[in-house]
Amino acid sequence: MIYGIDVSHGLALDCQSAANLAAVKGNHVPYAFYWYAETAAESGAKREAAFVLSKIRGTSPLFVTYDADVVLLPRSDCRRCWYERIF
Repeated sequence: MIYGIDVSHGLALDCQSAANLAAVKGNHVPYAFYWYAETAAESGAKREAAFVLSKIRGTSPLFVTYDADVVLLPRSDCRRCWYERIF
């Protein structure tokens, strides 16, 4: 079983994320992070990526799910910002 932890919606931190992370770590449960992007601009994507990465830095999730509405992201600029921040 993998436990999914919501990190944020845009720049709004999920209020349960820290408690959920502590619980899975304390019980040795594998986990992954979920982030829903809310921006339609490249500058906003950079801010969101930096925000999310600052919240999950130092953790060891199996993966991070990046969820964005394709209507908001007609081009790949915002997704590219996220990938550039990771790699």
